[in-house]
Amino acid sequence: MEFARPPIRAKPLKEIFETDLTDEQAAEESDIGSRQLFERIALEEEKQMSWLELQLDLLKRMGEPAYIGKYMSMGESESAVAT
Repeated sequence: MEFARPPIRAKPLKEIFETDLTDEQAAEESDIGSRQLFERIALEEEKQMSWLELQLDLLKRMGEPAYIGKYMSMGESESAVAT
């Protein structure tokens, strides 16, 4: 069997874990901006997931026609507050 590139020998798990730990510790000390950005994105994603779960629950309980009717009957200013 021929390979496009020769296989690379994997590093031992202990070495991989130690390297990852060192990288994480260095990131904590020097890259606070990226960490804060990532945490903010993660929190926004959690809020989005919660909102979607709520909408699915409402849709299930109300039924699609009533759910759609609730948002169709809202005025412009009311729909902005609901989302």
